[in-house]
Amino acid sequence: MSAENPAVPLSSIADDSDLYDALTAGGKSGSGVRVTVGKTLGLSAVWRGVNLIAGDIGRHAFGVYKYVDASGEAKVPDRLHPAARVLRKPNDYMTPFTFRQTLQAHALLSGNGYAYILRSKEDGAPLQLLPLDPERTWPVRYNGELWYVTESCAPVPGKRRGARNWVKMPSTDVLHIKGLGSDGLCGYPVIKILRETIGGAIAARDYGGRYFRNDASPGVVIEVPAGMPDKAIENLKKTWGALHRGFRNAHEIAILRDGVKLATYSKASARDAQMLESRSFDAREVANILGVPAHKVGDPSRTAYNSLESENAGYREDTLNNWFVVWEQECDAKLLTEEQKASETHCHRFDPQPFAGVPLAQLAAFCSTMFNIGSMNQDETRGIFNMNPLPNGAGKRYMVPVNLAPVPAPVAQPDPAPDSNQQPGTEGNP
Repeated sequence: MSAENPAVPLSSIADDSDLYDALTAGGKSGSGVRVTVGKTLGLSAVWRGVNLIAGDIGRHAFGVYKYVDASGEAKVPDRLHPAARVLRKPNDYMTPFTFRQTLQAHALLSGNGYAYILRSKEDGAPLQLLPLDPERTWPVRYNGELWYVTESCAPVPGKRRGARNWVKMPSTDVLHIKGLGSDGLCGYPVIKILRETIGGAIAARDYGGRYFRNDASPGVVIEVPAGMPDKAIENLKKTWGALHRGFRNAHEIAILRDGVKLATYSKASARDAQMLESRSFDAREVANILGVPAHKVGDPSRTAYNSLESENAGYREDTLNNWFVVWEQECDAKLLTEEQKASETHCHRFDPQPFAGVPLAQLAAFCSTMFNIGSMNQDETRGIFNMNPLPNGAGKRYMVPVNLAPVPAPVAQPDPAPDSNQQPGTEGNP
């Protein structure tokens, strides 16, 4: 892309061998497996976890609000704000859900999600949000200012075909969703930092594939008569492998002749090698990396109802809420005007959907209690269930039981009157 024509798309996340080797010193883990974005997403637990978080960020309502009083508590949606419009339609080829899902997936896997902010030349209002390749974009401090640099895939006049073209962008024109980092400017590359853990999980998966490709059977030793020609031995190996390798050839009958004998040698089974336990452990490791409950990525070790309910609540509180704040503060910094930021008249907020996943009976009991104590009106309770307000404002009144009244302020108690039967001068006498 270019600063003048940022609509030229960059390539999406891909396995770039040269770039990846340069960034990760070869990219191989201790297990001997080279860890890339594509291979990492090939792990079902990673795919599920990333898709879960990115999907939740994408589906929650997100918009611009305007404060309506000086307390900073009451606010209303400002749907006409330029930032609100660009969040509803980020660009010409993405829905709001897809845009937020994409940037969040980049942040989870690469530590950073970037989007170029295309602005109006008249007033600088945001017009489009265009995702950038996180593997080819990074922040740079130069002469006391923060810039972003990205690699363009568009051909540039005067440069040879295939030559890299670097584009510099001011920090105010880049929406940057970042994870944990060391300098506050850039998130850690998750796949590089956790290469050993991810590489072990990929190795366990690949081992299982090879194990079943060989019919989950122990290896065999074929004893041939002395003097058998090398070519005959090689043909025997190929024929045996073609007939008995793979689960589709399981239990085929073997016929040996010309003095050939078959013997097995001891080899650990998948359970003896703890392959199944390793896969379950890897699911828990992935869950810890992404911050999701282990049962959501396929670990069945904790399935009690109370445990699952607690883990789901923890996921919303500890994982989603953290990412909500990252998005809200970054959009406040990059999509609001300087005047709005200085006067604190606007903000970006997610709708946390606090009632999502709550059993219907519990939700009905909650609404009934809140309505009966006058904390919610009928329209508010109906809104929780996606029902329209009552006509003519009938549902906007707050109701309380008729036997309730305000508690009066404490009244000072008068001093007790003196005893009329007491003789003068006898105060304090027994």
